[in-house]
Amino acid sequence: MENKANKLLENLKKYSQDFSNKQRILASYIIQNYKQVAFMNSRELSRKANVSNSTVLRFAIALGYPRFADFQEELQNLIHSQISTLDRYTPLESEDKDLLCRIAALEVNIINKMIENTNSKYFQDAIQLLSLKEKILVLGYEGDAFAADYAASILQIIRRNVTNLRSMNDAGITSAIREGDADDTVALVYQFPRYYSKTTHVAALLKQKGIPIIGITNNVLSPLTHYADPLLFIPTKYNTFIDPHAAVMTLTHALGTGVIYSDKALARKNIQNYYEITKLFKSCDLNNIEIIVGD
Repeated sequence: MENKANKLLENLKKYSQDFSNKQRILASYIIQNYKQVAFMNSRELSRKANVSNSTVLRFAIALGYPRFADFQEELQNLIHSQISTLDRYTPLESEDKDLLCRIAALEVNIINKMIENTNSKYFQDAIQLLSLKEKILVLGYEGDAFAADYAASILQIIRRNVTNLRSMNDAGITSAIREGDADDTVALVYQFPRYYSKTTHVAALLKQKGIPIIGITNNVLSPLTHYADPLLFIPTKYNTFIDPHAAVMTLTHALGTGVIYSDKALARKNIQNYYEITKLFKSCDLNNIEIIVGD
């Protein structure tokens, strides 16, 4: 099954010159985004690839599939095979080394996989949304709460109107969503296994409202993939039941730095204001902190 699915992508590349202009555009989009295409309906794919729905349906038939659903199933088989390989933890060769080294190696391996698989366009799209939208909503519950808290703590220093929904009750969340709209609001949402249902519920409400969602999750089988665009993926591997989180912190750090770089003057001003407040309330024992916004 895996070989057959891999052959599908190979054929798309091999025979692309035989396709019509619209089919080449469609084939190119599928090759570059097949993990997302595997879970799109034909109309959504036609919209994303900027071709007609009839082009999508005829394309599937031209490739030898009776229906678009059969073509989609082939892509899903490929994704499942890749996910099962990616998410399975293989003991490291350095089993004789101490525990700290083995866990550090696992975290580094996940970071490297994240870097390798991150779509640079989606990453830049996420930074642009976080930089330009007037309001930012941040969400992550239970095991994902640490990521939401970390992201919110960064963004609240360098941006205004940043709300951590996790700290609010249902009425407060409903109010925050009601007051936002697609023009001025973006949501940054974290969802990793065990896929907390409240995150899915709030993401559905955000999408219904038309608020764009930046989703950070582990793979395309996450419920968050139905609601978020852009999506950023971090693979999940385990040594024990404990969630590895170094890659999540790294990606969040990178997003925050991207927001700072998008307007360094504003970031410097907001960081300066933050430190002035900490001095006013005497909340830090170290007050002479140098403000660094990068080169």
